[in-house]
Amino acid sequence: MIKAHYPWDEMPLNSQRRVSGIDTHGLFWLKDINSRCGFYVNLTCINHHINKELINNLKGISITRRCSTEQSELILFLEHPDEYLDVFFTLCKDLIDVISKETNKNYLIEIVEQRITKWHQFLKLKGSYEFGIEVQMGLFGELQCMLDFVIPQEGIKNAILSWVGPDFDKQDFLLSQKVFEVKTYKTSKAPIITISSAYQLYSEKKPLFLIAYGISPSKNGKTIVELINDIKQYLKETDYEIFNLFETKLLEYGYFSSQIQKLYSFLIDSIHAYDIKSDFPKITPIQLHNDILQVKYKIDLLKCKPFEIKLSSLKD
Repeated sequence: MIKAHYPWDEMPLNSQRRVSGIDTHGLFWLKDINSRCGFYVNLTCINHHINKELINNLKGISITRRCSTEQSELILFLEHPDEYLDVFFTLCKDLIDVISKETNKNYLIEIVEQRITKWHQFLKLKGSYEFGIEVQMGLFGELQCMLDFVIPQEGIKNAILSWVGPDFDKQDFLLSQKVFEVKTYKTSKAPIITISSAYQLYSEKKPLFLIAYGISPSKNGKTIVELINDIKQYLKETDYEIFNLFETKLLEYGYFSSQIQKLYSFLIDSIHAYDIKSDFPKITPIQLHNDILQVKYKIDLLKCKPFEIKLSSLKD
């Protein structure tokens, strides 16, 4: 097995080293006298006040904050070098990525603090940050649906606001006049989709449509990173809050660009849409006994032909 290389490996005790390639911000790798691995962030800001709700520790990571009217500092240390080093390094790389891409200095520290808080929530809830092919397929479908159907109808701001896919118990897009649930399946297999909640195919007030993407892993296809970048092209036309909301929802989905061990690309072979009427084969909350806490089932789309609609109907 190839041993992972970390920036602290060759650093002497009680030393610091600037993060390479980042000259416009004060970002440094640290190693203290007790051999703890650390990361230092010094950002110029205007009238920033410390976020008192920021998590003070993060899975064995201590966080120190100092703030003045002109700059904010964050110092992160891994308390036990033999534990969570991969998580800590991934967190640091993610913060570097966020800081290097944000051009508005006034919001940088807020974005960094929000990112750290989301890391805490993610690691606490997920326990693991593996982002394999099945998860990538699910996110691919939702991002592609956003590009294909949601942004053209709702605009970029409402598209981001309507995306609730990271809350896996609900539908993926709650639009102004309709609801979309998005599923993907491998074209090489039968068109069978998994429904992971009684609420995914249930809507009381708005018409609900199921959009199913048949996809194939292929080096000639697109990755989730490419789809994210496509959406960010639209986000250039909006304000930073919506951009940050999109980043936050990606984190809630479990997506951290720096921690994906293998990135898959997919080709879209087919797109089918279904009108989820009352007689569509499904399990809904009103059918469940109170003692049933959770349901998960599969649907064979070949048997759902009577409910299939034209894709143009989704735009009505």
